[in-house]
Amino acid sequence: TIIMKNYSSRLALLLKFINVALLLIFLSIIFTLFYSVHYANKFSELANRMPNSEQFDILKNSLGVITYLTALKLIVFRVFLSIILITIRKIVKSMLLNEVFHEDNALKIRKIAIYFMCFAALLLFFNLILLLAAYNKGNDKVIAATIVGLIGIFENYVLTSLITFGIAEVFIAGVKLKKEQDLTI
Repeated sequence: TIIMKNYSSRLALLLKFINVALLLIFLSIIFTLFYSVHYANKFSELANRMPNSEQFDILKNSLGVITYLTALKLIVFRVFLSIILITIRKIVKSMLLNEVFHEDNALKIRKIAIYFMCFAALLLFFNLILLLAAYNKGNDKVIAATIVGLIGIFENYVLTSLITFGIAEVFIAGVKLKKEQDLTI
């Protein structure tokens, strides 16, 4: 019982950390929104100081959008992390109820792997578009930076997804063993 008490207290502590992390992510999203408005105004002021000509019109229009696109990227990433943390929170809660090898937990872990893979696919898609644009312009520096970004996406998200799929399969095997043990007894 001492081992179970330590196990439960560690899970309860993990649950508290997850709650704090979710709160911090929520606050960082709000901060990003307010902060991006400040920079959007600065870019707007910069665009207003540019000369009026057709050559600068595209640049003027893009300066207003750049800040919000950057903020959107940050917000989407933080929402992605929140979804994963909420799923992990559900798993930890079920583990507190002594349902470690439960079919729902295996499915939730598989969902986390799918979330990572979807986010990796989204990032890969946008980086490939950037790579094609850089290739069409002949910009070797952007091509090199984009290739490094593609490698980073693979390392950070695709490999994490594959590892998480492996963990989900371990949980599925644990569920099958538990069912067989329950039938044997």
